[in-house]
Amino acid sequence: MRQRMWRWCVLVAIVASLTSTLWLWQPTTKAATFFSEGVSPAEIPADQTIDDDVYIVGGSATIAGHVLRNVFVVAGSVRITGTVDGDVNVLGNTVEVSGPVRGSVRAAGRTVRINGPVGWDALLLGQSVTLGPNAAVDHEARIAGNDGLVQGHVKGDLRAALSQLTLQGQVDGTVHASVQTLTLGSGAVIGGDLDYEAPRQATLASDAQVRGTTHYTNTAPQPAPRTFTERALAWLQHVALRLAWALIAGTLLVLLLPQRSARISVTVTRAPLPSALWGIVVLFAGPLAAVIFAVTIVGLPVAFLVTVVYLAVLYLSQVIVGLGLVRWILPGRLRSTRRGPLWIAMLVGTTVLVLIRLVPLPGVVGFWWTLVLSLLVAVFGLGAFWTDVTGWGLPKPAPAATGASAPVAIRSIEEPAPPSTTTETGPQPTSEAAAEPPSEPLSPSDTPPDTPRTSPES
Repeated sequence: MRQRMWRWCVLVAIVASLTSTLWLWQPTTKAATFFSEGVSPAEIPADQTIDDDVYIVGGSATIAGHVLRNVFVVAGSVRITGTVDGDVNVLGNTVEVSGPVRGSVRAAGRTVRINGPVGWDALLLGQSVTLGPNAAVDHEARIAGNDGLVQGHVKGDLRAALSQLTLQGQVDGTVHASVQTLTLGSGAVIGGDLDYEAPRQATLASDAQVRGTTHYTNTAPQPAPRTFTERALAWLQHVALRLAWALIAGTLLVLLLPQRSARISVTVTRAPLPSALWGIVVLFAGPLAAVIFAVTIVGLPVAFLVTVVYLAVLYLSQVIVGLGLVRWILPGRLRSTRRGPLWIAMLVGTTVLVLIRLVPLPGVVGFWWTLVLSLLVAVFGLGAFWTDVTGWGLPKPAPAATGASAPVAIRSIEEPAPPSTTTETGPQPTSEAAAEPPSEPLSPSDTPPDTPRTSPES
């Protein structure tokens, strides 16, 4: 916006200067030469010298002679190849000044090209502005427009407000540029500082020189700070998308493999240490194994299978860990392996785990929070899968508890009765009698005090 306003200000100044000069001109003034030929060309030949100010309004104008004073031209096509001792003020469609101008040059047009010496300043405005290789501006040069090319020599400062500026010549002073693209081509030399503002940094050729200091201002549009509501909605959208994909994957797992998913999820809490250790191993060994298999043609199918299984289990780790934590919290009678209760447990566990993992903490804290929790979930998920499939690290099942009635019956049949400690003499009961079961079971009150009782629950 600023450079656009600057361009319009320059254009208005040039037009106002030319218009006011033409309006104030009087035909009887002897100190001026006026050419007004409508659409016909106005020409000052090379052998003509005019010791007056020259005013030209027409379709085209050509000055090849010598003008000792100032030149004012408004025409469609302007070409000045002669010498002008004063200033040159031109407004046209195509402007070319290649002859020496001992004063200043002020030109505006669609195409403006200066390819000769300028004894003072140059103020140029156009869609395409060029300072050719023979151009030499003794003082300051100001350029505004769309494309600018500087191939000549500017002995003062160069100020440019352009979309694109290419510098291939020499500037003894400082370059002040407000551009979209700045290029310092081969042979470019800046004797002073380079002070420019652009959306991106300048492109410099290998032999381009900036002998002063470079000051760069980034003018790339910066996003406006979002409000709390916008940040909250963006976070909710992000979480909802992540959660939806996780729940879809978890639903497929529970519906297709209910027993296997329940068993793997229990492994997370039943064998947490082996799951963690195996998870760390599998996390790094899985990709390594896929690469090793992939280097051989025979192992390509195996490498593909390993990669698919690894990525699937890695993504389903959040489902496995969430399901395992919920089943660990639930009472024993609610730990069903049926699809319905298992799906509800998966839904709750996965949702809670995703929300905790993606909690919006500020700055680097949020990054590390999400990273660490994601690694922990991946490690436990991979480890629980590997531990369940291989059985390595699972605790050994405890021996089943024997009932009370069976040992008593076996003991009464297979073991002889202990010898009696009483002093009574008499015939001992035979084995047949000992083996004969009582007609009625003894009640606890009928049991002798010295006979040990076995609890039915033992």
